[in-house]
Amino acid sequence: MWIFLKIFLFFFKKDLKYTRFSIYYVYKQIKLKEKGGIAVNKAELIKDMVERSDLKKKDVEVALNAFLESVKASLVKEEKVQLVGFGTFEVRHRKAREGRNPRKPEEVIHIPESKAPVFKAGKALKEAVNAPKKAKKAKAKAKGKKKRK
Repeated sequence: MWIFLKIFLFFFKKDLKYTRFSIYYVYKQIKLKEKGGIAVNKAELIKDMVERSDLKKKDVEVALNAFLESVKASLVKEEKVQLVGFGTFEVRHRKAREGRNPRKPEEVIHIPESKAPVFKAGKALKEAVNAPKKAKKAKAKAKGKKKRK
């Protein structure tokens, strides 16, 4: 099956890559899952929130949209949004600078100043993300010590 899918994609990838529900899209999602991660979109996030709470789907969707709009409005005003334990949303300023055109390295271009929204993960979020790796290392060390005795 995989060989057929790879051969099919080899010949028709150009035609299929612009349709969201194509075989190419499914193939990419499978590859992401095999690597250990897949992007979660808004609909999947809402579904997960409904499963974790006693709220209806419509209520969760309204709450999530209100949260996103609040964060966006705060960032437009250049205010910092800090959620203790989760992280901080803020706006950082990038200075104007000179750059080079990658196609013509001798050509210098002016890059104007800009603002960039940034998310910085909090301590609790970092610990939660890194916890499984530390547990695996601790188990491996414990096994190593037992074998030496």
